[in-house]
Amino acid sequence: MKSIALAIVLSAVFCAPAQALEFTKHANDSATENAILAKGDVVAEDAFRFQAYLSKLPEKKNLSVYLESSGGNIAGALALGRQINKAAARTFAIEGRGCHSACVFVLVAGKDKETGKPYRVKGTTTPVGVHRFTPGLANKPSFTVKEMDAVEARAQKTALDLTLYFLEMDGELELLAYGLKQNEIYYLKNDEALPLGLHVYDAASKETILSDSFRPKIKR
Repeated sequence: MKSIALAIVLSAVFCAPAQALEFTKHANDSATENAILAKGDVVAEDAFRFQAYLSKLPEKKNLSVYLESSGGNIAGALALGRQINKAAARTFAIEGRGCHSACVFVLVAGKDKETGKPYRVKGTTTPVGVHRFTPGLANKPSFTVKEMDAVEARAQKTALDLTLYFLEMDGELELLAYGLKQNEIYYLKNDEALPLGLHVYDAASKETILSDSFRPKIKR
């Protein structure tokens, strides 16, 4: 667990995304649904920028966020996810380049406004990639014991923050653990996504297979 947590925090601290998320109107926007496309990489200020964008929208019955992102800042993803969950927005990764790395933490935040239950959707033809975060330390040949102790302490806190976040979002901890087992990015198969709490949208039949009956029956 220590090595996994250490890898998480090193990635969070040293891997900077190239472009912030851009929030725009999605093609599925309608008279009854505010549909938002969130495209780009997750940065620390995206939660605030999402709030600002949301404040300008008219009140509608439903709210959905369509994600296209390769990942980004972990803390930024958790903050954005909490805002999405608070707004009771469904989350979708059903088109384009998909949702990977820290973006998956945002995807996990999806919630149905009417039922209050989790609602996050993976498309059958859309990649959702998880992985074990790897150290990104560079340009320094060695580190002192004090420096490594500080990194390890931050790593342990990040691991705890992620666990608490998944519990808060009613997400499957197995999804978090599943990603941390992977040395390279791993794209979830559709049959794997269902027990991990992700609904699956069948692009061929245009139907959504709900994950509810596939999730483990565990009381928290």
